[in-house]
Amino acid sequence: MHESGIAQRIVEVALERAREAGAARVTALHVELGLKAGFSTESVTSRLEEASRGTIVEGARIHFVPTTDPRALRLVSIDVEDPPERTA
Repeated sequence: MHESGIAQRIVEVALERAREAGAARVTALHVELGLKAGFSTESVTSRLEEASRGTIVEGARIHFVPTTDPRALRLVSIDVEDPPERTA
């Protein structure tokens, strides 16, 4: 799978997790990127920004976390914003 496809899948997983959490918005993506994955942080960031346009992931900060898997490129976790509480 190429970089754009992986970025699209990361956004899809983030959306699934956000939906499960009942989140209004995803505020951060925590992504593992191995040293031998073949991608730079800049290119992954750009592809994730493109893939998230028009979704609740758009505008989320992207944090790259250390990994022992040299070929990793995967979503580890997300930070979310809860929807506002409803008032009666």
